[in-house]
Amino acid sequence: MLTGVEKKLGDLDHCITIQIPHFELRQREIVAIVGSNGCGKSTMLDMISMLCKPDKVEQFIICTDSSGEKDVQFLKDKTINQLRRNNIAYILQSGGLLEFLTLRQNISLVTKLKKGKQANFNEIVESLGIEKLLNKKPLQLSGGQRQKGAVARALIQQPEIILADEPTSAMDSLSAVRLMENLTTRVQDSGSSLIIVSHDNSLVKDFAHRVYRFTVQQINGETISTLHEDLI
Repeated sequence: MLTGVEKKLGDLDHCITIQIPHFELRQREIVAIVGSNGCGKSTMLDMISMLCKPDKVEQFIICTDSSGEKDVQFLKDKTINQLRRNNIAYILQSGGLLEFLTLRQNISLVTKLKKGKQANFNEIVESLGIEKLLNKKPLQLSGGQRQKGAVARALIQQPEIILADEPTSAMDSLSAVRLMENLTTRVQDSGSSLIIVSHDNSLVKDFAHRVYRFTVQQINGETISTLHEDLI
């Protein structure tokens, strides 16, 4: 849960203030965050994943089965790293694969780093249609194939929370829908929760339980991007 969050981005010539009055992700829930490019969607995921800190925050609570309820503001770096490694998987828009490893090695790497339950490797890669690409390195793959690899890596971890930043941006519309169907079904079957960031509301609205939206306004000469929950 995030409450009373502010984060400034940019420089003096072009600065935007991200405001998150309230955001909540419940257990086994799929939540979408939509908005235009540059409104702060990816930055919000970075804050939730504890990769960057907000400039201002009233509450930042993470509750997991393994660690219980914790206020991130008061955690030491070592505890944050453990919390992130054991409970959160992050699907980057670029895929985030290591170029010197094959796709198989990239996907398998997390199974060596994370303890606890894990999904079946072969089942996941076959469902995503990437089983014939496993010996290729990222530079030999298309953008959509790299994104599928990143999705496989996240699903195999079976974390409590999956963060997906534009996971279908490099795919055609049919492939994007198929990936969303696969991702959301497997997330719910595993008991994970999912946050999907997208600029395409029409793509994610049918898969999400709730939708949050960033609205950008000029207020007294300042660019403000504010998150609010859509009423469906």
